[in-house]
Amino acid sequence: MQPTLGPQPSLPRQGPTPIFGTCAPRPVAALDPTQPTPQDRVDLDGDHTAWSFHEIAGGVVGVEPTGYGDPTRKVLVALSRIGGSAAVVRDDIDAMVRFGAATDGALVFDDDEYDYVEPRHFPRHLRALASRAWVDLDQPLDDQVEDAFTIGREMVSVHTGLKVTDADIEAASAAPGYQSPALGYVEELVALGED
Repeated sequence: MQPTLGPQPSLPRQGPTPIFGTCAPRPVAALDPTQPTPQDRVDLDGDHTAWSFHEIAGGVVGVEPTGYGDPTRKVLVALSRIGGSAAVVRDDIDAMVRFGAATDGALVFDDDEYDYVEPRHFPRHLRALASRAWVDLDQPLDDQVEDAFTIGREMVSVHTGLKVTDADIEAASAAPGYQSPALGYVEELVALGED
């Protein structure tokens, strides 16, 4: 789901933009949109955002423009229950890079600042990628840490099996948007005591 505010600029490699991939067909319902039909113009206020989608081989890529409307854990799990897998990467205005993934109705990983999580805490198939973005606070910060958002996009592809290209993200960005509640993921973390 990605909002369309008239013509959208193409999205750069970095947000503030959650991008997710899912093998689930028609992921809109799981995201609980406040507007169940796509809109050419969506008002983005503090309470609402929007998602837009683009179908790709094997699934769907979704994009949200603000960085504050990324899918909750509950949504990732629901999407994976329908389609086998779902994953999200988000880089917000605070430079917090989230990665979350679910498989067959179970959350397998989620962290609001995944680049500070030791790679051993990731599912095996994601550890090598996670290690490339890991910021080890016990070591001197060096220039060898790769961009966490870029690595997160790769992890979305590896986890879901979907090959998400820049062109797919641009196509999703240009699609009509579904207005949706903002801050659901943040509210979920607060409720779980993980804020």
